[in-house]
Amino acid sequence: MSREPRAFSVEEIAFLKEHIAERSVQETVAAFNGRFAPPATGKQIADACRHRGLRPAKRGSTKGMKFSDRKQKPVGSENIVPNGDVYVKAPDGRWRKKMRLVWEEANGPIPANHAIVFLNGNKLDTALSNLLLVSPAELAAMVKLGLFSGDPEATRLGHAVARLRVAAGNLVKEKMGMRHLADYYENRRIKRPAPGKGEDG
Repeated sequence: MSREPRAFSVEEIAFLKEHIAERSVQETVAAFNGRFAPPATGKQIADACRHRGLRPAKRGSTKGMKFSDRKQKPVGSENIVPNGDVYVKAPDGRWRKKMRLVWEEANGPIPANHAIVFLNGNKLDTALSNLLLVSPAELAAMVKLGLFSGDPEATRLGHAVARLRVAAGNLVKEKMGMRHLADYYENRRIKRPAPGKGEDG
């Protein structure tokens, strides 16, 4: 979602006035984006409220809770931290990112160093259909090439492009490695071993 200032309609401002007094900014963002489009970021809503003298009732983060309160929260309780991530209290008592729990429940453990991204860019939408597993290289390519979108299908297409780019890069590296090995044998005037055999084979 855009970080640029957002214009709010009279209806949207009325909605904020009604909800912000009883909810945190993060909770208000979730309710707002469930009703209005285009979606707004937490910063955009926080700025809109601050400019109109509207103050949230509480913070939607475990960081804003007393330790005793966190322990007393039942399993399945949710909190939204300032950056928009949704955390849920797991059966083991730990607070974990909800999107990771949702993905792992359906697919098993997340591979090391891999990430889960949101197809529509909305961190509050933790439905399995909105989650996509990406490798570190794929994530880097998507960020570099600007392949993320608020449209889930466009993001899937961007991921496919990133995968092809990563695969092509790996192929080039492999070819370059073979080229360097060939140059080594040529320059050293060493008889090349037969395919499938080492130098001592």
